[in-house]
Parts: sequence; C-alpha cells; structure tokens
Amino acid sequence: MNGSNHLEEIDSRPLHLCPVCLRKLHESVGFDVIGRYHALLRFYSETGLAEEAHWVSKRLDSLGGRLSLGNHKLGKRDGPSRKRNKAAERSTVMTACLENSRPYRKMATSCRTRPPGEKRVAWTKVESEPFADGKYQVRPLRRELIRSAAELWCAAYPEVSGSPHEFLLDPGEIERLVALEDRWEKDSLKKVYCMTVVEELDSHKVVSATLLTKFEKNLQVEYSFAATHPEYRKKQFTDRLRRVTREIARSSGAEYFTTFCETWHDITQSWCINGGWKIAGIFPGNFIRWNGDEE
Repeated sequence: MNGSNHLEEIDSRPLHLCPVCLRKLHESVGFDVIGRYHALLRFYSETGLAEEAHWVSKRLDSLGGRLSLGNHKLGKRDGPSRKRNKAAERSTVMTACLENSRPYRKMATSCRTRPPGEKRVAWTKVESEPFADGKYQVRPLRRELIRSAAELWCAAYPEVSGSPHEFLLDPGEIERLVALEDRWEKDSLKKVYCMTVVEELDSHKVVSATLLTKFEKNLQVEYSFAATHPEYRKKQFTDRLRRVTREIARSSGAEYFTTFCETWHDITQSWCINGGWKIAGIFPGNFIRWNGDEE
C-alpha cells in the first residue's frame, strides 16, 4: 500500500491512497468510496490538515457528477465481487447518528407505517413473443440496438436535449446508464434506467421504446418516457409495449408506480384536462420517511 523503502520516502508521500491502492483496499474489505471521502474530509478539517482537506474536497467534486451513492465503480470491475457482503453491496454507509433525534411530530394516521427493511428494486425480464406476423418484438434493450435506440429518441423526442434526460440522445451515455439485456444479471440490480424497445426484426431497428426510472431508496418506479419513431406511428403496437413495461414495473419490488403527463400543445392539453387529469392538487403521497420508533 503506497509502498516506500525508507523513512524519507515515507515522509514524502501524500496521505491519500493512489488509485491502485484504493482499488486494493476496496477489493479487500469493500466500502462506500464517497462515504470514506466524506469521513476523511471531516477528519482533516477537524485536525487542521487544510491541504489534505482541500484535496479530498476537490476529489468529491470530481466524483459527485459521475457516481451515485450506491455502488461505486473503481474501474471495469466492481469491487470485491464475490467476497463482498451482499448487504453492503446494495447499501451505503450511514454516518448520521439519530440517537438524540426525533421527528417534529408523528405522521398523520392516514400514513402507512411499518418497521424498516431492506430496499431493493430490480428490473425483471418479461418475455414477449413476436407479433404483427412476426415483424416486431418487445424486448429489453441490448448493446446491438443502442445506436438505433438513440436515433429513435433523436427523431421522436429531441426536446430532451439540454435536460437531465439528454443521455437518451447519446449511444455512449445510454450504454453507461441503461440496463442492457447482454449483462442483465448485473444491470437489473445496479442500473437506474430500464429501456424496453419494440424491435423491427428484419432491420433490427428500434421503432418504439419506453423508459422506466427507479428510485430504490423510495421503493419507487417512474414511467418516465414513451416514444415512437415518426415513421412508425399509428402501427397499433404501443399497447403491447406499454403492457410489458407495466409488468416490469409491477414485478420490480417497487411499492410505488408513478407517471406524469408532459405536453406543450393545445390539443393534448385539452384532451388531458377533459379526461380528468389534474393540473395541480393533493394526491396520495409516495415518499418514504422516518417516523421514529422503528417506523
């Protein structure tokens, strides 16, 4: 670990682990990389090690945009794989102490409570047979179809450009963020997004797709987007796509399935309002909160 041959060399070394040694430590014991950096930042700040605190702060800034607080990749492999405790694999290090904390007041009796438990949302693979005389099939996105999927979103939903979902327009970002059928066993647990597509079997072209987003800590799956290529609209196959997407969400382990309507056009706005959609209002909540007393 940060090998040195003599005292002078040891004194010249920084306190920080090099990338290789950080991986060695992670491979050996398993830990939350971001949580470790936060703990080091607190320690360095409290002990007056300003230079080290500044380094860790910059490191957190550089990692914050690319890594979630769940499982942190340190390269092509993901930590100590089989050696790591499975519970630790799906959780983050909890550093806050609530021993002297209490909720401001108990939640209303209309709120459902229960003891805390493991929170896990996993994408399931729903089998679907070819349809429309064998021309199309609903399936999870696979690597071979990524570029075609990006072309679909560019043609059908270019408005996501500049938004948090503009990754849908970029094949590289889709591969990085979306669960793929090629690596389903791993991605179904770790990837936040699940894209289900309608593939035209002769051309291997993605002609329609949906996107689900999971919020594992909230046991929630959001039906985020649906799009059909302009050249394939009114083909009467989106109902089958929606049914498969809905089944994936229902079997994921989530307790809340949410969606919203986003439209900028008079015709669809009138249709939604006349159909009973609410512009604003109070509706049953879907957020998990601590209620004290193991609730």
